[in-house]
Amino acid sequence: MMSRRLLVKNVDVGATEEQIERLFSVYGDVHQVFLNRQKGIGMIEMASDSEAIRARERLQGEPLWGRSLDILAMGNSLKSRISYMLNRYF
Repeated sequence: MMSRRLLVKNVDVGATEEQIERLFSVYGDVHQVFLNRQKGIGMIEMASDSEAIRARERLQGEPLWGRSLDILAMGNSLKSRISYMLNRYF
């Protein structure tokens, strides 16, 4: 099952939460955006699984400020999201 939470990699350091929210909101309601600009990653939570799927399908590999976005589905549990982020990126 797909998650409504997406991990976005290769985000430009100049991107803001508001810009990312506007980009993803084209494909559904965005509940939360968190960016770590120094690492070039972000977490986006959409309102539903179907909206997350649509956003991922449309934005995967799309150029944004000269960078190709890499979007992954995250696990549904808080523990799995935190563990993944800590182990992979921090």
